[in-house]
Amino acid sequence: MEIHGLVLLAFCTFLVAGGNDFRSDYTYYSCANGWFKFHKVPAKWQEARLRCSLEGAVLASPINSDVSDVMKRIISEQKCASPSGVYTGVHNTVTNTEYSSVEGVSLCSMPDGKCEHMFPGGYSGTPSCMRLLPQEGLVAGTCSDALPYICYKKKTTDLVVTECGTVDTGYRLDNRTGHCYKFHVNTLPWAVAYLTCVAEGGYLAIVNSAAEADIIAELLNKHPPSAIVGGQKQGAALGFHDWHENGVWRTIHGQTLQEAGYAGWAPNRPDNFVVDGEGQHCGSMWRTGLRHFDDVQCSAQLPFVCEKDPASLRPVAQTCNAQNSGSQCGF
Repeated sequence: MEIHGLVLLAFCTFLVAGGNDFRSDYTYYSCANGWFKFHKVPAKWQEARLRCSLEGAVLASPINSDVSDVMKRIISEQKCASPSGVYTGVHNTVTNTEYSSVEGVSLCSMPDGKCEHMFPGGYSGTPSCMRLLPQEGLVAGTCSDALPYICYKKKTTDLVVTECGTVDTGYRLDNRTGHCYKFHVNTLPWAVAYLTCVAEGGYLAIVNSAAEADIIAELLNKHPPSAIVGGQKQGAALGFHDWHENGVWRTIHGQTLQEAGYAGWAPNRPDNFVVDGEGQHCGSMWRTGLRHFDDVQCSAQLPFVCEKDPASLRPVAQTCNAQNSGSQCGF
């Protein structure tokens, strides 16, 4: 890293009060005016971009020297970082002749990248996604490798954490359970719905009581079939499946439905009806208003409900080292 970067990082801090008011799994760096999160589980570029987006952030790019220095520092601190670098949001998947970050900053405007490393021998100009290596800078490569990555959220004045402990205003607190719920009208397969809820800081909703079944039924009634975008409209995906255990249905937290507190199946369900060779191994609730569960194909695209504990993303106060007696913690 260049000397100016080391000097900058010596003074770059994350704030104790007010700085970490985005998500507790992100770290705020004041010098870059934003939050960062290193994802150690490798993913392909499109998967990494999607995960950051679902978390309310973007796939990080070295859009300026401050962000670049923080990204390099994060990489250097990770023992599990790949020798192939980490994915950035810099790509040319729209048109081969223009590289830009996910948020639209042109590669030409970025401080990173040494020409001798940026486009390695054999570069053909095909769609590629750039990874960042601390010494070489930005390097073009395939988008199909599985690499770790960093998500970034820029701090803005309109960022407000709601009573649900998130900046996502789609979540609403229900006092009957003390949990928050978000109804997704855009239909997705069950596994992608599961991922979406997790990335948002929640989970695919689990019904633990008749009262909670009422909440899900009410959400379905508030979102009629005409409001659903694509896919199937007769119900909503929930957080239970049979894990291919011959009819033993469990929540995504490992409990049987009986242990979880509610197993209100519709008459003659589950029936594992086979369509195009695929059985029904994922759970949903019908929109009949009778709080009935139904089994569906996991590939079926349904609207879905995410559930969130208001405390799940609450910022946790950072602990300062003894030598940092002020309101900031240094590196």
